[in-house]
Amino acid sequence: MICPNCGAKLPDTATICYSCRTQFQRQQQPINQPNNPVKQQAINKTVFFSCILGMIGACLYAIGVFPPFFKISSTFSISHSLYPFHWGFFVSWILAVVFIIFSIPGRKYTTFDAIVKIIFSLIGIGLFIYYTIYIYRWFNDTYYDSGSTLSFGIGFYIMLSGNLLMIISGLILPLGLDSN
Repeated sequence: MICPNCGAKLPDTATICYSCRTQFQRQQQPINQPNNPVKQQAINKTVFFSCILGMIGACLYAIGVFPPFFKISSTFSISHSLYPFHWGFFVSWILAVVFIIFSIPGRKYTTFDAIVKIIFSLIGIGLFIYYTIYIYRWFNDTYYDSGSTLSFGIGFYIMLSGNLLMIISGLILPLGLDSN
């Protein structure tokens, strides 16, 4: 701290200048500045961790539409990825891109960001459940009497794990915003 009267350098806790004996009041710390840098650093790590989980989850969710999503086993085996021109394919990609945008580290996060991440996670779960029901219904209509079995492929599990990471990311973000 510097004396406003004579310009002498003083300790930050001084209330009187040791050179010119001018008394002054200490400046208080601004309200929006954190008073505990250790806690602030932990909050930033929580937000950063949420961002990284969200980006990984969204990428896995988007990639999960390419590998075989399900397998039909009978006398011969068939495996299918999600149909690339189906509307759900495009919605999955849009959802993943928006989620990645809301997971970019280094920007100021608010409660709105956390809410958007949770809402998009729920939309992702809805799409995932829709895919699963759609495939079961299609299988029952097409292969019901053939003695075939339906099992899920690696694409199903990639999308499931991506969606779970997106949900965790959306739930962790508010923990880093509590004292921000």
